[in-house]
Amino acid sequence: MIEIPKKDVAMKLFEPYAIGTKLTLVNRIMVPAIVTRLATVEGNVTNAIIERYLLYARGGAGILVTEAVSVKEQKSGPFLRLNDDSFIPGLKRLTELVHGESDAKIATQLVHFLKIARSGYRQKVEDLSLNDGKEIPELFACAVLRARTAGFDAVELHFAHAYTMSSFLSRYN
Repeated sequence: MIEIPKKDVAMKLFEPYAIGTKLTLVNRIMVPAIVTRLATVEGNVTNAIIERYLLYARGGAGILVTEAVSVKEQKSGPFLRLNDDSFIPGLKRLTELVHGESDAKIATQLVHFLKIARSGYRQKVEDLSLNDGKEIPELFACAVLRARTAGFDAVELHFAHAYTMSSFLSRYN
């Protein structure tokens, strides 16, 4: 039988939470990365995206994680990007507004996409050249630096759903 602690466990949700020594959240409520499809097809921030994240921030979340943000220049539809310095101003506006209107922290979720074609073709990690594989860590590192410049409090690396990084994972490595 599970013993329930005397202190109300549910109340911990509203207590501050430290992640390491450099990031403290006002509470333990997290808005995870949720695809909005509100960016431009070029990958830029829009007013609609800003309003969406401000809504979450005003709701009292301790930390917001943006939708997946591409680290590589490629067609990806209406999803945010951080593969070039030109994307920093829009993302900086987003982080400044979230920080200015709430106590919420904001992180960005970084992702590397493999190619997917409407014809049904789906690139696999086995299709990448050695140079393509060597480029990936640098793409993530540059995106992290851009995220820092844009004012994000943290980054989350997307390693799920058959995207590039999850394709490298197995029970053997």
